[in-house]
Amino acid sequence: MCKSDIEDGIQTDIYQATLIHKEFAQSLNVVILVKTNFKTNTHSHVILFSSHLDLKADKIIDYYKLRFQIEFNFRDAKQFWGLEDFMNLSQTAVTNAANLAFFMVNLSVRIQV
Repeated sequence: MCKSDIEDGIQTDIYQATLIHKEFAQSLNVVILVKTNFKTNTHSHVILFSSHLDLKADKIIDYYKLRFQIEFNFRDAKQFWGLEDFMNLSQTAVTNAANLAFFMVNLSVRIQV
């Protein structure tokens, strides 16, 4: 157990271990979050994996939080700014199209605020 915290009637326990699986050759850094709601007496579990064995549990949790924002940015770049539809073949043109799509995602978010 790395950490235990109680906030608003919910206890969060964080466990971390380096584990291996018989069918997977590489060791994995595994973080398990167990949340217990004292009002409803329910439990929830989240299991996070990383191949980086030196990362602390807090960093792995932060990276997984960022992962969803990155996926939303890719979705927006594809759906609204043409990342899915560009027909470029040269490396420079592909780089420019990708950069323009992500720039437009960031710009549109800033304009909405």
